[in-house]
Amino acid sequence: MGLHPPTGNPVDDRQWLENLNAAKNLGLEITGVKLDLGRAGIDKMAALTKAAFSIGRSIGHPMKTLDLGAILEEVSAQLQRIRNERVDNVTSRFLGH
Repeated sequence: MGLHPPTGNPVDDRQWLENLNAAKNLGLEITGVKLDLGRAGIDKMAALTKAAFSIGRSIGHPMKTLDLGAILEEVSAQLQRIRNERVDNVTSRFLGH
């Protein structure tokens, strides 16, 4: 199961954290997040994604998947660079569709 990363908005992020904890209490594993490039710039989304992975892992979720959704070819190289530089241990899956 995957979630969108936090938004940087404390009210929204409180709900995001509650969802992570509820999933854990139900025995569900959150495997990663879906990067939504329409919500913010690439650098901000990369930072929020890194935070999401750290928080999720601290709760006990595997957090190994970064789903890029629909991506354009011209941003693919930039996203690969960001993943390599800023998001640690994304080893299982790097999705784009």
